[in-house]
Amino acid sequence: MYSIKEIEACLGSKFILEGNTDIQNFAKVSAVSEADENALVWISPRKKNADEVISSTKARIIICPLNIEPREKLLKEKLFLKVENPKLVIIRVLEKLYAPKIKFEVHPSSVIHSEAQIHKNVYIGPFTYVGKAVIEEGTIIHGHCHVFDNVKIGKNVSINAGSIIGSEGFGYEVNENNEYEKFTHIGGVEIHDNVDIGANTCVVRGALANTIIGEGTKIDNLVHIGHNAIIGKHCIITANNMVGGSVRIEDHSWLGPSSSTLNQLTLSKNSYAGLASVITKNLPSNEIWVGNPARPIGDMKKLQNKIRELLSDE
Repeated sequence: MYSIKEIEACLGSKFILEGNTDIQNFAKVSAVSEADENALVWISPRKKNADEVISSTKARIIICPLNIEPREKLLKEKLFLKVENPKLVIIRVLEKLYAPKIKFEVHPSSVIHSEAQIHKNVYIGPFTYVGKAVIEEGTIIHGHCHVFDNVKIGKNVSINAGSIIGSEGFGYEVNENNEYEKFTHIGGVEIHDNVDIGANTCVVRGALANTIIGEGTKIDNLVHIGHNAIIGKHCIITANNMVGGSVRIEDHSWLGPSSSTLNQLTLSKNSYAGLASVITKNLPSNEIWVGNPARPIGDMKKLQNKIRELLSDE
């Protein structure tokens, strides 16, 4: 069993305990739909039927937004932990109670180059290869990854299974015989501190300079990062993205699932590309672009309205 006291530090500076304060323990954290009376659950501020969910769930401890006002009957039956950001709180609760404790070690089935520089407090999983790379403290590289030469990985980086870091990029030039000659890539890859890289993702080394992933950036599964790309700090790149060569993505930008970004573009700070966007132009700061080809969301809405008008006239 866990106690409310154990998770109190996760609740933030502004929280309210409301309801039956005799309820102090829970056995697990559950989805609302699967909870029993020993579970702790959370309610999103965006949940439209929050009152109905709170009434129907069997859970007796509920993390919820500050503006939730439970009925008197429920206040007698349940304990409400009212917080500013329920999702952030549940993330911290799960981290505290459930995060796996990985022992720093190099799995005996992995292969490490004799000139690799690896901090003693690093985990390298089964069947992973590490070339002449630098890997700093606290980094976790799961199984079946391949880290090529000339890769530098910072502190507390997480690289999930099957990812490839530093493979050669796709660059060719047609010669006098109308045949393709390969551009040999001699750059590397820099992954800065606190980056997460999902499973089966490929980060290509630079042609002459380095491909760079900035501090705190999170990259999902099945992503391709092209050669010479420079990704800033605290960006989100979701699943199935294709980031072309020499793309620059500035700090705090967000790329929606299955988006594609043309080579040599710049996505300025705080830019946002929606689901399956095909980005063919530079994105300005603090704008949301969507569609194929991607355009400002306001322009897309106008286009959709125009199409509806034309269809209604038929």
